[in-house]
Order: sequence, then C-alpha cells, then structure tokens
Amino acid sequence: MASSGKVLILYGARQVGKTTLVRELLKKIQGRILEINADGQLHLDVLSSRSLDTLKGLVSGYDLLFIDEAQRVPDIGINLKILHDNLPGLKIIVTGSSSLDLADRIKEPLTGRTWTYRLYPISVAEWQAVSGRVLICTKIFSHWPIFVILKNCASCLKSWLSRSATSYPYMNWQ
Repeated sequence: MASSGKVLILYGARQVGKTTLVRELLKKIQGRILEINADGQLHLDVLSSRSLDTLKGLVSGYDLLFIDEAQRVPDIGINLKILHDNLPGLKIIVTGSSSLDLADRIKEPLTGRTWTYRLYPISVAEWQAVSGRVLICTKIFSHWPIFVILKNCASCLKSWLSRSATSYPYMNWQ
C-alpha cells in the first residue's frame, strides 16, 4: 500500500474481523491516521459532499484515512475518487459489508484505482488447527456460521445460545 497509490477496499460479512484486521495493520504504519466509523453521523456530510475543499478540510494533516462501515456513506465512490485523484499522498483504506450496493457504488467511480479484498469467516478446520479446541459449528441465523468454544460448560453453552437467539433479527427460516 505504501507505494501503490491505490485505495485499499476490504469487504466482508458482519463480524468477520475487517475492522480488527485493519487496526492491526495500522499499528505498523507510521504517520497520522484519521479513523472514521461511518455508523456515526459526525462525518457523513463531509464524506458525501463531492467538494474537494470540504474533503481536504477533513483529511488535512493526515497521512492515512480509514473509513469503517463505508456502506453508510452516500456517494462514497465518487468522494473516494475525488480524494484519490486530488490528494495523491493520502493513503485510503475502506471497509464495508459485502453488500452488492456498496460494491457497485465504489466500483465504477474507482475503476483502476483500488486493491479490493474480501475477508471470509474462519472455517472450523482453520480454528481447530490454530487453537486445538473442539468446536460446534451451527448453521443458524440465515446460514451464518457461529462458533462455540466448548470447555465442559453446559450452562455457558445454554447462556450463549439464549443471548444469541435474542441478539439477531428474526430471519426467514428455510
């Protein structure tokens, strides 16, 4: 990323570790970093402004811009293009859900200007190889893999299932 001059885009489903991965990478980068979580309203007007002066005001003095949850920003693609084309020294990292809507809004304006990656959930085999722990993989909640570490604790498993069942939106069970 240091010399590519491209916007780095990381897509993935919810809770696969996009933000965590980027934050770990950012620990190794020197310079001033502006991290924006687009779930909040604070910078949405600026990030969707299509105004170079407004965007410059936001990133002035920073070496890297990290926008998390970019799917929340209206016109994110064209605004990233404005930043990329006019501020070549600014490194940009964007994460977002793997929704086709975000991909379409970013792809066309940023053609040829990105490195795009997709982060997938860890598989049961990968987890077991790294941790040595036994897992249960359930395909519930709209086919999302959910991993439970078993430590001979039936009450822990029951508690986890109870919390999980109420924290996900109701799905169409097929």
